[in-house]
Amino acid sequence: MNADTYQLLADAQVPTIIVDRKVTPAKWPQVVTDNQGYSKLLVDYAARQGFSR
Repeated sequence: MNADTYQLLADAQVPTIIVDRKVTPAKWPQVVTDNQGYSKLLVDYAARQGFSR
């Protein structure tokens, strides 16, 4: 979505939750994930299990 769409939602007071996208300034609750952190955990786990390239 672009800034205009976010503004339309805000103006219309549509209940909104933003998922996996950081919007600044935050006008709504946001749920974001740490993709880089979880990718590192996965790679570390796979390496401990003996997987390699």
